[in-house]
Amino acid sequence: MDFSELEGIEGLRWSWHSWPTSKPEVASLVVPLSIMCTPLTPFTELPILPYEPLNCSQCAAVLNPYSRVDYVSKIWVCSFCYRKNPFPRSYAHINENNIPAELFPTYSTVEYHLGTGTVSGLASVLVRSPSALSGLRSNSSSFSSVSAYSGGGSGLDWAGVGVAVGPAFVFVVDGCSSPEELEALKRELLHTITRLPENALVGLVVFDAMVKVYDLGFTECLKVVVFHGERELSPEQVKELLGLHHMKQSLGKASAVQKQGFLLPVSECEFNIMTVIEDIHSSPLVKPGHRPLRSTGVAISVAVGLLEGCLINTGSRVMLFTSGPATTGPGMIVNSDLSYSIRTHRDLHNGYASYYKTSSEFYKQISHRLSDSSIILDLFACSLDQVGAAELKFPVESSGGFMMLGESFESEQFRKCLRHMFDRDDDGNLKMFFDASIEVVTTKDVKICGALGPCVSIQKKNDSVSDKVIGEGGTHVWKLGTLTSKTCIAFFFEIEHEQNAQPSSAFFIQFITKYRCSNMGLRKRVTTAARRWVGKHSPEIASGFDQEAAASVMARLAIHKAQRNLAEDVIRWLDKTLIQFASKFGDYAQEDPSSFRLSTNFSLYPQFMYYLRRSQFMDVFNSTPDETAFFRLMLNREGVVNSLIMVQPTLFQYSFDGPPVPVVLDVCSISPDVILLFDSFFYVVIHYGSKIAQWRKLGYDRDPSHESFKKLLEAPELDAEQLVAERVPVPKLVKCDQHSSQARFLLAKLNPSVTQNSTHTEGSEIIFTDDVSLQVFIEHLQALAVQGVESRRRRGGFIDAIGLWYLRMTGREVGHVVLADAPNAVSLAGFKKKGVGSRSWILMDSSGQEIVLDVDKYAIMHRVQIHARDLRILDPLLSYPSTILGRERAIVLNLEHIKAIITADEVLLRDPSDDNVVPIVEDLRRRLKSVNVNREDNGDANLAVHNDVETADEDDSPFEFRALEVALEAICSYLAARSIELESAVYPALDMLTSKISSRNLDRVRKLKSQMTRLTARVQKVRDELEQLLDDDDDMADLYLSRKLAAASPLSDSGAANWSLVSPTVGSRISRASRASMATVRGGEENDVEELEMLLEAYFMQIDGTLNRLTTLREYIDNTEDYINIQLDNHRNQLIQLELFLSSGTVCLSIYSLVAGIFGMNIPYTWNDDHGYMFKWVVIFTGALCATVFVLIISYARYKGLVGS
Repeated sequence: MDFSELEGIEGLRWSWHSWPTSKPEVASLVVPLSIMCTPLTPFTELPILPYEPLNCSQCAAVLNPYSRVDYVSKIWVCSFCYRKNPFPRSYAHINENNIPAELFPTYSTVEYHLGTGTVSGLASVLVRSPSALSGLRSNSSSFSSVSAYSGGGSGLDWAGVGVAVGPAFVFVVDGCSSPEELEALKRELLHTITRLPENALVGLVVFDAMVKVYDLGFTECLKVVVFHGERELSPEQVKELLGLHHMKQSLGKASAVQKQGFLLPVSECEFNIMTVIEDIHSSPLVKPGHRPLRSTGVAISVAVGLLEGCLINTGSRVMLFTSGPATTGPGMIVNSDLSYSIRTHRDLHNGYASYYKTSSEFYKQISHRLSDSSIILDLFACSLDQVGAAELKFPVESSGGFMMLGESFESEQFRKCLRHMFDRDDDGNLKMFFDASIEVVTTKDVKICGALGPCVSIQKKNDSVSDKVIGEGGTHVWKLGTLTSKTCIAFFFEIEHEQNAQPSSAFFIQFITKYRCSNMGLRKRVTTAARRWVGKHSPEIASGFDQEAAASVMARLAIHKAQRNLAEDVIRWLDKTLIQFASKFGDYAQEDPSSFRLSTNFSLYPQFMYYLRRSQFMDVFNSTPDETAFFRLMLNREGVVNSLIMVQPTLFQYSFDGPPVPVVLDVCSISPDVILLFDSFFYVVIHYGSKIAQWRKLGYDRDPSHESFKKLLEAPELDAEQLVAERVPVPKLVKCDQHSSQARFLLAKLNPSVTQNSTHTEGSEIIFTDDVSLQVFIEHLQALAVQGVESRRRRGGFIDAIGLWYLRMTGREVGHVVLADAPNAVSLAGFKKKGVGSRSWILMDSSGQEIVLDVDKYAIMHRVQIHARDLRILDPLLSYPSTILGRERAIVLNLEHIKAIITADEVLLRDPSDDNVVPIVEDLRRRLKSVNVNREDNGDANLAVHNDVETADEDDSPFEFRALEVALEAICSYLAARSIELESAVYPALDMLTSKISSRNLDRVRKLKSQMTRLTARVQKVRDELEQLLDDDDDMADLYLSRKLAAASPLSDSGAANWSLVSPTVGSRISRASRASMATVRGGEENDVEELEMLLEAYFMQIDGTLNRLTTLREYIDNTEDYINIQLDNHRNQLIQLELFLSSGTVCLSIYSLVAGIFGMNIPYTWNDDHGYMFKWVVIFTGALCATVFVLIISYARYKGLVGS
């Protein structure tokens, strides 16, 4: 049976369906023994049993089809602990032909409906055949209560008067939202109130710098309890201030909810809460240059305290709606001053996020309170900026709450997500479940290691709990605030056999899920599964491997490790497991990569791992901490299918050749005449090929003769709408054309089998990237997998080899510098990507010493400590505009052919043998050596006294400015020379064109104009870059490398010796060349950029002059074009006049010819017999008439100005 079909029966996905009988054998499997459990899987046939389940008196397992039953003695034997248990009296009538539903062999999952009005006997539910259960089956998607059996009672009443109440909802609203955003939010909240059941409890909290809790039961006026937003309050203080501290003592029973004004049923406060929501206004108190003061943490704490004080422990939600980060009080993530930026991944890694740790600890305490009181925290964040979802992830995930990151409360995404939460089933109940728990019961030799998902361990141990902890471990019962039909939890197990079990014998695992419906009815769903033990090297191990479930489990383990480890460490761990896995289950000849094969059950697993490494879960470079937290939270709760879509998105192709077909996730799948539908779970992309897009723009879909093209366009849109409608959170829908900017959403996820470095790219889309393709990845995996153990040990470091190689090949890191090779690492020389060789660089230090290097980019990155993306700007194979970037320890310079990296004491120039670079090298060598000789002649102490002003200024300039000046002078001179050359060629060509207009001269001018346009664009880019630097003092300050180095060093009067011990060059530079910068730093004037500003202004004026010269030249060309056009227009007018004359004359002559032709025919004319002279007058009259008509036509044309006078 297919694994997905088996999931439809059990609701479980096993990574291994056959388990070995000993620990060493399990360890050799590499992928852990795990089960992906979806507790509320919608089954087509689910028996509903309206009575309490029978539990084993020893292990608490529930009676199930695998239990052995003695119908004579009315005893059943537990399949888990083999304990004999007697049946109660209600089972007195059971026999082989009359068995209870839970014992029927085909029902591995049953659901018990528990309540106050349970049925006393089981005679009505004893079955003789499956058809007898038809009245007890229900579709699990509705989860309707069975009032005939439970009586609809839940034991929870309002104020102890027997009025049943529903779940509680506390809306926490951000009062700092903009007026437009707040209005949209208020509309949706009002709509939500109308959809709530009348017995649902509601409360309202609004926060800005203060936190306001509204008393909805006070009708005389608006009554609000206000809390200070900066003060952290304990739960007891919140209860006392709200007047709830006495409730626990005053209530007669814990199941009753005391009536108070802050939390009321909708039926009692609907008008009041709607009035209050309509009166909420945006907070106007925002200082210029500051963020609004948001006390998000206090607002959440107060809302949780309100629910705690009202003793709502049977299901409640705190729904947070915010549009910005918390800027005050506990839980704040950023200062309100806009000069402080919100933390990034680099800040988290380097420890610069000062509020992250304290905020995370605060929200972890909130998560414990949520779990203890069965409260759910939902986050609806609609903002273009971060809001603190990374810190809020702890309480949201542990409580099973909902998280949505959107751009605006006015968006369709927010509206659909909020309304989906309050959908109702066929019986009118909310599709919500509360106060859930899941218990796992195992066979004696199976131990529970832990779980990963939206659950919390309650530390309830028994003999089946392992000492090894994975995720939420140390228990066999987990608490869930809520769950849905898609909530999936990964459980991990290990084997502890005292003695090996007999192969082919069975073991059992049971999942007992207890939860409460929105009508407060209790449910208990029991799923019992059985599998077999197998012997060592049994073929059933391989045949029972579910690679999809295994990939989902490994993805959860990876993000779990990534929360505490660096991304590359997690990737190395993935590499280790992948190499061991391939070596274990691959079929190959030793040391022969070409012989490597994986069977069908294992073939997709390496592919899943490849895309996992490239996914947003591991590569956080282009994501904010909030986005990463959201991505990982969703992966940690979705099932196998959705998890795989997140890791390896799906791609469908639509064409005229037939119905939609799935295609490989590769750049080669892009074609001009097809439409692609891409689904990555978080966004759906409809990608139109270039031909399809062109036909659509021409309106062929509106042409009835192209009905098939119209249907082709509609098909992916209908499928995309269906995907968007079924998924929550609602994914973003992107429609894009091939080669458009939005196509990046698709290109970023495709396998880069064709890149800028590929040799044959004709007819294929190209991805500009340094990432390795799947094919290259698999090749090197095979090379490592086929190595023997001894061979790997001799080479050393085989575990880290592929991971380090991958990081270097992709050039991607997570907030830090690429490390040098480990001492025992495998040589990566053979792992270099085809088409990317080492480049030649020349290194020159401040003393003028130089050396030519032939190194790869990783050595350069390690030396100057810049990121791969910065070094990629200098790649000659990639087309990047002119750029000057200031980094922490280097200046990255890309000015036409000048590609350099300048540090505080050295400069690296790319391709020093290039003809255009050689003059720069010579100039740089001359200047550095002249300064060095000048210093040696004059001495350090008297340098400023004995040198002239110009030399002293040059000597005092930091090294990076001298190198920058050489580069700027070279590029300005180079562009000026190119403009002069162009100018000398353009003027003669234009003069020749004006004297003689010919196709040859026109083509020559056209080419020169194209050259001038390209040169102008290049000059304009250099000018814009200099202008941008001059306009931003911070950018100029970033170029002061010597100053930053001096400020960061502990240099004092005796510090020179310390520097000289490390680097004599650096020491001399700091003591001499950077004296001005150091003095500036010590004086506290870190932002003084006057020296650099004067330098940039000088070359800005020079490059601006070059641009003006080109502009003048362009104007001259335009004037010449206008003159040529005038001449051509004049010639055309003359031709038109000539044509008018000829046409008019032709018309007149045709009349004359007509008359002459008539008389020239052989037709007898009786009137001409005696009057031959008449023909002469006819000819004369006709000629005069034609001449008159010609004159009249010409006169009319001159009158209208069609011809000249």
